[in-house]
Amino acid sequence: MRRLIFASAALAALIVVGAALAASAGDGNRDHGVTVLRFVEQIGATGQTYVPAGATSPVGDRITWSAGIFDRHGHQVGKDTADCTIVATTGIVQCLFSIDLPGGELTAQGIGEGSTDTTFAITGGMGAYRAARGEVRAVDTTVGQRAELTITLVDD
Repeated sequence: MRRLIFASAALAALIVVGAALAASAGDGNRDHGVTVLRFVEQIGATGQTYVPAGATSPVGDRITWSAGIFDRHGHQVGKDTADCTIVATTGIVQCLFSIDLPGGELTAQGIGEGSTDTTFAITGGMGAYRAARGEVRAVDTTVGQRAELTITLVDD
């Protein structure tokens, strides 16, 4: 159950190592008011934490983690953290993410439904991302350990 839930949460869960397909902020594609950034997210040795709510149902339980964010050359360029709450017995989760990147931080949130390919709405940012709008797509390549992140920023 935890793996299914984590897969739905991965964005940020997002999660990743090494020289995967990723681009740093300077390598993003920019076209027609849209900037696309690609990263790899890798959960470190501490992994994820499952926090039971104490009830017999998983509803209310939380899954939290912190992960490194890497560019396409395998260099760590940031980190992210996530807090996902199980909201249905079917494993649906509501997730909140913070993604720390060079120049600022993005926040995102959304619903995960057990898929290894999940998209979350960007809800805000700081620094270079203070007016951020768009979405973050997380595709698990190793469930619970690694994901490819595609951040699509839309300009006003």
